[in-house]
Amino acid sequence: MKNPLSTLALSFLLGSCLWVHFPLQAADPTPTADDIFALLESGAPIANAQAKAELGKLRQLLAGDDEAAMLRLTKLECWAHDQDSASEIDAAIDFADAHLAMARIQSHPNTWIDILLCKSWYSQQKGLIAQAGQGYDKALAAAQDANDPRLLADAHNLRGNMKSFQGDFALALDDLIAAQHLYDQLGLDYWGQYNLNDLATAYRRLGDYPLAIKYYLQLEQSYEARGDKNNVISTNTDIALALEESGDYEQALGRYLQSYHYWQGEQKTVLAAQVAAYIGNSLLKLDRVDAALGYLNQAQQQLPAEAQATRSFLNLFLAEASFKQGQPDQALDYLNRAEAAFDAIHNVRGLSQLYALKSRVHGAKQDWQQAFAALEQYVAVHRDLDAKLQAIHTTEMRTRFDSERMETENHRLQENQRLKEHELKILEQNKMLQRAVISLSAIILGIVSLFAFRQVRRSRNLETLAHTDHLTQLPNRRHSYATGQRELTLAQSQRTPLAVILFDADHFKQINDGFGHEIGDKALVTLANISTRLMRKQDLVGRVGGEEFLVILPDTSLAQAEAIARRLVDTVAREQSQELPSSLTLTVSAGVAALTQEREFGALLKRADRALYQAKSSGRNCVRQAS
Repeated sequence: MKNPLSTLALSFLLGSCLWVHFPLQAADPTPTADDIFALLESGAPIANAQAKAELGKLRQLLAGDDEAAMLRLTKLECWAHDQDSASEIDAAIDFADAHLAMARIQSHPNTWIDILLCKSWYSQQKGLIAQAGQGYDKALAAAQDANDPRLLADAHNLRGNMKSFQGDFALALDDLIAAQHLYDQLGLDYWGQYNLNDLATAYRRLGDYPLAIKYYLQLEQSYEARGDKNNVISTNTDIALALEESGDYEQALGRYLQSYHYWQGEQKTVLAAQVAAYIGNSLLKLDRVDAALGYLNQAQQQLPAEAQATRSFLNLFLAEASFKQGQPDQALDYLNRAEAAFDAIHNVRGLSQLYALKSRVHGAKQDWQQAFAALEQYVAVHRDLDAKLQAIHTTEMRTRFDSERMETENHRLQENQRLKEHELKILEQNKMLQRAVISLSAIILGIVSLFAFRQVRRSRNLETLAHTDHLTQLPNRRHSYATGQRELTLAQSQRTPLAVILFDADHFKQINDGFGHEIGDKALVTLANISTRLMRKQDLVGRVGGEEFLVILPDTSLAQAEAIARRLVDTVAREQSQELPSSLTLTVSAGVAALTQEREFGALLKRADRALYQAKSSGRNCVRQAS
């Protein structure tokens, strides 16, 4: 079982409430253990104190020899720690560590995985991001081995939520879309809504505000229909964030104030303080600095120390307010606090905003050296974010293929689960049916084996598709880079030469703008066909960017690679495809690099990229060699 609050995009911690699955109807005045389990595992919110009281009743009702029930209780106890309390977070981690080491827990993989997820999530709340990430990875691999779709969904959701906050959107979307498919397949609508909130938040952070708001509005309507006012207001704040980030500050401010007054009326001080921080930021964008400081100071006083994520952004907002008031030294003090927090939780989105502001503050102080250093940090972080954003297209294409594969895999997992339950029922019958049971089990095993064989074959075909660029049918960026690393390792071990060519279409944006995207696509296909035709069987030609292609040349020297690149450039300039308008002149520029002392393929690729830049700077339609 996982805490659904972990899926809320803004970490809206409802006071001292623990969010676990509860039915909406009133509980029986004399509940049985099964009644309490059903209550705790069903879906609605409950106060933390009441949850612990129900767990106390369970301990009294359960017999120590009921192993299955005791394991369920252990999982609930792990997730029942108060996430608003630093001591409770530490207690949750200690509880998980103690139980993960027990042989009794290790002999039940599903319970062990759930407790590992519990530990990882509380580690994330404590700011131990690397430890949390390792735990999620390990739990996900174990859930795959255990063929447990529910734990797979939970692990994907928790890891995706963390990756989204850090700005690693490609991996976040991979995880959250996988979790959404699994929750939908399992009919877990309540959890699916939490995951959809995370998915909407990932799209918001990615900058796709219309899609994010579309999902948020769906959730808001669903919560309103269910009478779930707390989640209506939480989603209202998510919508306000999307509006603010899209530049609609006035409309965002109206929604923020609605949430703020609601949480104040409910006496949820922490939640009101969180929203106050966002109100302050919107007011800053509207240059209403004095009003902004009123809300920001309130947030600073009322936010607990454990709210690292919100406090990191709060310090960033306070820094901007100080800067606008002409207090650069105070602004730098807030920026240093925010930077330490962002570093601790590995939030590259926050660091990008921070370094941009830091450069402006040092510039205002005429400290040009520090201003330039901060600007360099901003460029480095922004380059990392851009690289992650460029991977989104590949992720989306792979997700289309993986969604079908995931559907069939989920079906197979569900079939396996149903078959296991059926076998257990048969084994419980009397001895007279034992021969029938054995025969039926053999038949079932044959069916499952045949089905698994077909699914493995289908999965391999889909994996091939997932490694291929859909437009040009060339290997995509991930496959090309993986091949490049293998070839580099082989060349080093065998001491053979290796070269690469990085080329792209000249003035490709002008082609798209002047002739349309359809002609632009045909131009890319033309480049793919020409380059593939000119290369050897052992060479690899891949599409690694919008109009950028990579050629990997094993057993090829730098001089040979340069000659091949020149032939490619000349052939593209000379040939006229019948698919392209006669008025379109298609040319490419190329950069060439050969292996020297590089240990990683990325280093070799950077040299080729610099050579490509030199070719572009030299007038295009030419080849340049890496120094």
